[in-house]
Amino acid sequence: MSTPLDPAPNPAPGEILLRLLTQAATAHGVHEREELGGVYDEAWPEWYAAHMARALAEQGYRIVPAAADSHALDRYEKMLGSAPPAVVEGVHAEAFEWLSPEQRTAVFERLTAAATADERPADASPGALARSASRAKTRQRGAVARMLGTDAPGAALSSAVGAAILGAVAAYAASSAVWEAWAADGDEESTYGGGIGDFDF
Repeated sequence: MSTPLDPAPNPAPGEILLRLLTQAATAHGVHEREELGGVYDEAWPEWYAAHMARALAEQGYRIVPAAADSHALDRYEKMLGSAPPAVVEGVHAEAFEWLSPEQRTAVFERLTAAATADERPADASPGALARSASRAKTRQRGAVARMLGTDAPGAALSSAVGAAILGAVAAYAASSAVWEAWAADGDEESTYGGGIGDFDF
């Protein structure tokens, strides 16, 4: 188990990476001394990468596709405008599953603040958030993107943070298995060229 990365509520990405590298270097020194008998570890890059990936996961961070991927956003908007409610719900359930607990809480706050009474999610679980998104989409086209990507009354997030969440949801949604299956039956391209682009800080 890694030690906490930073007591600050919003550490900068560079600070997080520096702490991860420092922790990995210390742990790797112990690994070389105690497990390799002092022999130089030729595979140290792989060891560092594995250690840092575990630390990120333990601290609730994820590596996500770049939020500014216009192709993913375009596909997401097209899906919201054309897919049936069941597909919208399934796609969002998959996308919300990939978000960190902190991000799902932020989505819950935004949907709760901006949705109508019958659309509000019961909790911050992926399924509840997805049902809320599907109901909002059914009521008004574009409602979901506005709720996630802009300031919503009562939501404790800035527009910049909201845009990052919208980008992450759009990227995951664009590569969703539910979306791929539905798109394959229509005229929408079913391949997505997205990749790992940003740390979700």
